[in-house]
Amino acid sequence: MPSSCVLVLLIGSDQTLHYGNKSQKLISTPESVTHELYRPSNHDGVDGLILTGVVSHKLEARKAEEVMAGADAALLALQSNLAAIDKEKQSKK
Repeated sequence: MPSSCVLVLLIGSDQTLHYGNKSQKLISTPESVTHELYRPSNHDGVDGLILTGVVSHKLEARKAEEVMAGADAALLALQSNLAAIDKEKQSKK
């Protein structure tokens, strides 16, 4: 991805990542543990950290889930076909 490409993350009922002229649907699931994000701060000459945000969910690409669902369906179809072939072989004996 070129460095001039802008990333836009849309959060709402449908999470989507837009980059360049492409987009990727995302799945949001809660994390079992939250994570805090801090940024460095220097206020009145004192170094410290400022809480910037809390991560409570993770985002995953939907495409991977769809591929896995397709693989599961293909495996079931293959198992069914193999069972039918075995049954046919048994009936010919």
